Amino acid sequence: MMKINFVVYSFNQDNTGGVTRVVANLANQFCKHSDMSVTIYSLSECSSLAFEIDQNINLKPLDMEFYTPKQYSGFRKILWVFNIFKKLEYIVKEEKDAIWLSTSTPFNVVFGLIKMKYPDIKVIGCEHTSTVYSKGLLFDKLKSFFLKKLNYTIALTKQDKEYYEKIGINNVEVIPNSISSELFINHFNFQRKYVIYVGRFEEEKQPLLALDVYQKSKLFEKGISLKMFGAGSQLENIKDYIQQNKLEDYVELISGENRIDKIYNNAYALLLTSKVEGFPMVILESIARNVPVLSFDVPYGPRNIIQHHKNGFLIEPYDVETYCSYLLSSELKEIHNQDISYTVTSFTDSKILKLWLDLFKKVLYEII
Repeated sequence: MMKINFVVYSFNQDNTGGVTRVVANLANQFCKHSDMSVTIYSLSECSSLAFEIDQNINLKPLDMEFYTPKQYSGFRKILWVFNIFKKLEYIVKEEKDAIWLSTSTPFNVVFGLIKMKYPDIKVIGCEHTSTVYSKGLLFDKLKSFFLKKLNYTIALTKQDKEYYEKIGINNVEVIPNSISSELFINHFNFQRKYVIYVGRFEEEKQPLLALDVYQKSKLFEKGISLKMFGAGSQLENIKDYIQQNKLEDYVELISGENRIDKIYNNAYALLLTSKVEGFPMVILESIARNVPVLSFDVPYGPRNIIQHHKNGFLIEPYDVETYCSYLLSSELKEIHNQDISYTVTSFTDSKILKLWLDLFKKVLYEII
């Protein structure tokens, strides 16, 4: 039986980000195969689940207090990597026959170190942010060094693959994120009551810019409110903006909601204002639910999903004026009257799953 092991920072309910959703989706797909055993290792405790998973999936929380490196820098981040290395080394030694799926750059570093000590283990490195999201030359060189130790690296887009190959990483497969065919709807007679922002309230996602677009568009004067689904360090800044611009009656902040119907039904449009994006699940989900997407044309995910004027709009980064004009345009209303879900059918689970199964065979039989 093929064993597939994921490692995530947290699979607890308070961590319902895009990476966790991708892992849940993949794990659910993999476990449908009778010859596949699937385990998710969560560094954090899991008192409640971030997303629903099949009962046949093994969820193993490691109950670590300091499970994420995001608040660390410099020596403290190096210490975090060392601690995780020691924690995972013991587990990996016991499961040498598994294929390990790393889900972030720090995990890729950890597994690169483990591979140096145990070269026979099999690891596929995944990074769920854009490859242009650099943290400095030294960091990029270290990332490249450790990715080369892994069996394969997953690129979400062809542009990401070109980047990896440019820095000398040759075993790269392009496998975009997928969406369940069960999420698709082919009707579009919604009431279109509100626009939505779905994502972490963090600086790289620029939720304040989404608020700025909403405020300047004056959509609230047309009876269209804004629902912001998420949580994060920018929450207080968001609340301050809402208060300062007297938007309390028009903007609703919602955390912990992951039910697709509750998020997308009756939505006017999805607003994305990120600095960079990997391959956003929210775009796939939104279009599959016949909700058009407006996004800055940032590297690289949006341009690989959004078809300009067909299922949404790609806008020059930080051009708020053009963003607002599209949001208020007759073109957007025309999209509302069409079935746009078909434009993302190439990303359904069944099609993307085949790419993963082919890759697993390559890893197991060391086909390069």
